[in-house]
Amino acid sequence: SPILKFMPAEVVAQMLERLGAEDGDILFFGADRASIVNESLGALRIKVGTDRGFVREGWAPLWVVD
Repeated sequence: SPILKFMPAEVVAQMLERLGAEDGDILFFGADRASIVNESLGALRIKVGTDRGFVREGWAPLWVVD
């Protein structure tokens, strides 16, 4: 269910201002064990990124540890 029904309008306004959210933006929230939330939001990130063309073929992250 929408999280907004549990939050006062003032809190929502402050949150949107702090996050710099504008019309057309979407914010996702998750509440569960960290492993569940991380897996769910990670899958959503990959799905949206792939569908919107943000994931390039052959992209591979590189970690440099010095």
